[in-house]
Parts: sequence; structure tokens; C-alpha cells
Amino acid sequence: MKVRYALAGALTAAAVGLVMAPAPAQAAVGDGNVYVWNEAGFNGHRCAWVGNSADWTGAGCRNRASSVFNNGYLGGNDDVRMYWDTNYGGASICVWRGATIENLQTVAFPHNGAGGGQNANDNISSHKWVASC
Repeated sequence: MKVRYALAGALTAAAVGLVMAPAPAQAAVGDGNVYVWNEAGFNGHRCAWVGNSADWTGAGCRNRASSVFNNGYLGGNDDVRMYWDTNYGGASICVWRGATIENLQTVAFPHNGAGGGQNANDNISSHKWVASC
């Protein structure tokens, strides 16, 4: 996952060391969607959801996600928990609001259910919006 240092004003950035992950261009203000692409680097076929999805099969993204961007609205359920299996089953990872994962090959599911320890790339089947990671 590439990480870039952003300047939020010379003194603030120097004092705080602000770190920001790269986000796709449409990201200035949250639009309420979580986006996934079937190729790393936010390329290829893209799926987007405003609400929860218990099964990504119909969208053509089940077990195909290689990059993620959470562009959810601020407040309430603005983080996204992504699951190894359909119906919110198995191991899960959480992507907080505004976060990106450019390459899911760099992420493994924790040992918190079926699929734990497996690579997250091409292994996500459902997601739900949650109050916090």
C-alpha cells in the first residue's frame, strides 16, 4: 500500500507529520459509497454500494475485489466491515471512512472466522456499514 505525505499547511504538516493514503479523484467529500475495483490501483471493473450487501455476486464483484475506497458519509455507520463469506460470514476486515486500500494483496484476514489468515485479495463476498472499526 503506497502512502504519501501531504502538507496541510507547512507548520501543521511539519509538526504533526500528517499521513494520507492516496484516494481516487472523486473523493473530495463523501458521497456515501464504498467502492471496490477488480484490479489493484483502483482500475478495472468497479462496484459501488451505498447500503449493506449480503452477497456481491449480482454486482459481479464477489471474490474479485483488489482495491477498496470507503467514501462514506461522516457520522453514524461510516466504516465498512468486509467479509470473507456471503451473509456477513467468516473473517472480516474493516475499512474506516476515507480510507483506501490500493492493493488488497497486502492485506490478510485476521483469524476471526472462516477464511482467517487468507489474503483479502479476490476473497471478499459481502459488506456492512458499521459505527466503528
